Amino acid sequence: MKTTPSEFIDRTILVHEGDKHSVDPDDKGNWLDGRLVGSKYGVTGAALAKYRKVPTSAITFNVMANLKRPEAIDLALTEYYRTRGLDLLPWDAVIASVVDHGYNRGQGTAVRVLQRMIGVGDDGQAGEQTREAYRKWRCKYDEAEAMRVWTQTRLRDYQSLRNRKYINGWTNRANSFLPGTGWWKANVG
Repeated sequence: MKTTPSEFIDRTILVHEGDKHSVDPDDKGNWLDGRLVGSKYGVTGAALAKYRKVPTSAITFNVMANLKRPEAIDLALTEYYRTRGLDLLPWDAVIASVVDHGYNRGQGTAVRVLQRMIGVGDDGQAGEQTREAYRKWRCKYDEAEAMRVWTQTRLRDYQSLRNRKYINGWTNRANSFLPGTGWWKANVG
């Protein structure tokens, strides 16, 4: 990968998520303790409270609206890349897409989807067994083919959802990482 995890979050995930304060009432991530607080840069109120180590009651509509990009980047590195052990796996296009998948489905779910794909127990933590299984799995594929396999796995995960309101956007987002796309050319090869 040509970009670091921080650059990937800034230039890819936050670009996908956008910098507008989202208050779509149909998006469960915009609700916190029964209050519509919204989300920004893909950061939910619950994620911000956890990151700031404050009670959820401290996260208000205005707090979410005023979230700044540097904090969103650091939060993503902390909560979506480092906390589940993904930072201990080789930084490649697949792992970048796993981090992105966590933005849609939650990081624990994204890691479990990866673990099932590579054939290890799916506890949502990329521990030693996951790291070794991922290394062996990657030895079977070049980066382009590995991304194709992962993307199909990611798309199957989306297909399993009951609420499919956002399925077209999620599908487009997953496919945007495939070999031959602008993202791939700019970030991988």
